[in-house]
Amino acid sequence: MRVAPASLLVLGFAALLQSAVYAQTRPVKIGVLTDMSGPVSNFSGRGSVVSAQLAIEDFGGKVLGRDIELIFADHQNKPDIAAAIARRWYEAEDVDAILDVAVSSAGLAVMGVSRTSKKPVFLSTSATSEANGKACSPYAGQWAFDTYALAKAAALALVKEGASKWFFITSDYAFGHSLEADLTTFIKEAGGQVVDRVRHPLGTTDFASYLVRAQNSGADVVVFANSAQDLTNSIKQAHEFGLVASGKRLAVPLISIPQLHALGADAIQGVVTTNAFVWNRNEEAAAWSQRFFAKMNAMPADTQAANYSSLLHYLKAVKAVGSTDGDAVMAYMRKSPVQDMFARDGQLRMNGSMVHDIYLVQAKAKSDMTHPWDYVKVIRTIPGDEAFRKLSESECPLIK
Repeated sequence: MRVAPASLLVLGFAALLQSAVYAQTRPVKIGVLTDMSGPVSNFSGRGSVVSAQLAIEDFGGKVLGRDIELIFADHQNKPDIAAAIARRWYEAEDVDAILDVAVSSAGLAVMGVSRTSKKPVFLSTSATSEANGKACSPYAGQWAFDTYALAKAAALALVKEGASKWFFITSDYAFGHSLEADLTTFIKEAGGQVVDRVRHPLGTTDFASYLVRAQNSGADVVVFANSAQDLTNSIKQAHEFGLVASGKRLAVPLISIPQLHALGADAIQGVVTTNAFVWNRNEEAAAWSQRFFAKMNAMPADTQAANYSSLLHYLKAVKAVGSTDGDAVMAYMRKSPVQDMFARDGQLRMNGSMVHDIYLVQAKAKSDMTHPWDYVKVIRTIPGDEAFRKLSESECPLIK
């Protein structure tokens, strides 16, 4: 039997010791993977970075005696770029968790990398229901909403008000497809019908042909199953084409406060939508939102507020379990309720959906807007257990 020279044994022990010391002293590293300048940047982007900074600030800047380091990157809304950055972050740069991941296709791509690396990803801007369905992962949390929850409140409420015929203008990617499918289910369950639908590519600027078709469809409601700049363009052009003036209703399942601000008070009159967070609904939410405003000169979107909430809950879990181990941290996050300005008694389920209240809101009349950014009123609070899909109906393999 050969015995290793003493010098090699010493070197080996030193390397192990150095590795152990590094593991105990290296920063806990958080990555915000987002759209910094593209079509969804006004409700993700820099605002998502700022919300993460606020979470780190409120937690004290350290966890387990280690600094909390925040980095960010722009994935350009491309799934392959998002996956490549996530892989590098997880495997080469010691990133412990990834946040935000704007657009659903990128979110699904990063979830795959997260599952392989066994490190968490918390989606605040990716809304596809597939993320907590067939594509679910034990290392993923979908924090703000999914298309199922967004669709349920909007569809049931409008059908009850007499909207029986619906026309869809849908973005042609995972988010739009998922939102349209969920809305269609609820419309039919409530006794309505979808008379026609069109799909448009991401980044469309001219909606004329789609709106003309909607105008001639005989529909009572025109649904914009899209988001970001596509949604802004479609609402503006709908008013220019006189859809609202002709008596048609505009259902907007997903629109954020920054988007409403960009559209202006005139364009948003009568718009009904669903939000996961309303910045001035109570004193706690308003106080946090004012801190966000001081850094951004804008009130937060619900997705940006969700980004704060997911990171704060993650850091609490890391502290509680004494480790950044993905399995241990996720297990604690699922058993511990989410308590912050975003959600009260929120619950991260095994399928990855974080269940919390959803708000049905309507744009205020201009005369009722008493101060800047006072754009919406809450019509109804939908309890999380009512808004989100029941686990018994989930297609998530982790449940079955």
